[in-house]
Amino acid sequence: MKRQFKDEDIIRFLFDEMSQAEGEQFLSAICADETLWDRYEYFQDMVEQIPSMSYEPSALSCQKVLEYVRDTAEESIGASIADQTPTPGPHRKSLLDFLPVKINPNAVVAVALGLFLMIGAMSIAYKLQRGAIDNPNTINTAQQLDPIELEEEKLDWDDSDIQKKLDQVRNGIENLKEGPVL
Repeated sequence: MKRQFKDEDIIRFLFDEMSQAEGEQFLSAICADETLWDRYEYFQDMVEQIPSMSYEPSALSCQKVLEYVRDTAEESIGASIADQTPTPGPHRKSLLDFLPVKINPNAVVAVALGLFLMIGAMSIAYKLQRGAIDNPNTINTAQQLDPIELEEEKLDWDDSDIQKKLDQVRNGIENLKEGPVL
């Protein structure tokens, strides 16, 4: 008995989702059945057009989604407020009630705390950079040092590799000082 292939089978073949034996059966079927061949060509054209298709929704679709979200959000906010109100009575207005956008007070507190921590960390980093925390008597790297004092002091390093590189840099500077000016 000859197997009847459906549109789903054509799509599976085009996306290489058939076993080898089933694929061979499908190929022999489309060679023998002109209607199946026409359907195969139709779906093949569709698959070739997929990369060029646009996936952006229309403005009307976006508007409907936004309306649905707004409606369901208002319903859920109203229900949660009704659940939280212990007894009916005069509602005290807060600053958040006058804003055009509903803001979660917990989010405001979290943002304020984050800003406070960030400012504190920046303050500590600035003081460390200025040398005010560890030792206020140390020379800041940003301060200008007298080149004559540096020449006299010529700091030595414990690490011989660093000392060699430092000597190379010093020699290079001396060569630049003695060389012709361009």
